[in-house]
Amino acid sequence: MALQLQAALSHIGEGVKKNRSSLKNTVLIVGTVGLNELITAATFQCPCVTDEEFAYYNLGVGLPPVPYYPPTWIIQGNSRSYGWFYLFAPAAILLMVGLSISNKFRKVLTGCCKSTNYGDSVYIFSKLWACLEVLGAALIAPCAWISFGLLKGEYYACAVTAKPYVVTPNETCAHIKDLRKTDEYNDNMGVSQVIGWLLVSTVSFTIWIIYTVSRCCASKNYYEMKYNGAYKKLEERALDNALDDLWKDETEEVAKNFLKSKPNKDMWNKALRVLLSGRSVTISNLASVYEEWDEMRLSNPKETSPV
Repeated sequence: MALQLQAALSHIGEGVKKNRSSLKNTVLIVGTVGLNELITAATFQCPCVTDEEFAYYNLGVGLPPVPYYPPTWIIQGNSRSYGWFYLFAPAAILLMVGLSISNKFRKVLTGCCKSTNYGDSVYIFSKLWACLEVLGAALIAPCAWISFGLLKGEYYACAVTAKPYVVTPNETCAHIKDLRKTDEYNDNMGVSQVIGWLLVSTVSFTIWIIYTVSRCCASKNYYEMKYNGAYKKLEERALDNALDDLWKDETEEVAKNFLKSKPNKDMWNKALRVLLSGRSVTISNLASVYEEWDEMRLSNPKETSPV
């Protein structure tokens, strides 16, 4: 039994390693859906619009409601902006977060404004292709948020329904949870769900078409592409590991040499400024401070006494 369990766990581990990207996207989508449910349950409440507010703000008739709210693009008694913000604002935030945490995005973005290779068509194409890959990966969470929000129907219905609740003369918006939704609101929820399924099917079909066409038009066969992809990932990982080892060795050597040189008060202040801020006008790292201090010690040994 123990051997069978161990074999099953080993098989699951191998499957996770082979399909790490798919598993990551699945977890991302499930997490986005869970976040949508949590935020909706905790904060979302479509604003209530009374007959008085509807007549004044939307039709321009009647007296201003009490208390009066200026008829700006976000006003009390207007549910349209409320619904659209809940549908699209979190999606925009998820897009920015997805781009910010992407290692490839940081690699593509860093130094792009100072590059001198824009005359090279191959360089431009590789940059654009990398940007498309990064954008496609970052759009997973926003698309999941918008799709699930449309399938639920509440955000869209709140955004397009002028009067979301049935408010009788004997009722007020103070007890909004007890009010019944209007028929227009319920109909718009159905429209939202249809739009949501259209969005999901369109995005899925588009991704499938792009994947199929790119595979059919590839100049290499399956195993050649698999080899090239695996080799590229391992090469990038090896470069990162080599850089980590190099940084570690160099920084340890610089720090030891700096401490052995017995710096004075001025050098200690410069080192502190570099380590706290990460950058300086004239010096960029501890190695620069050490080199400056070493030159001063050699040129003026009597004036550079340690503290």
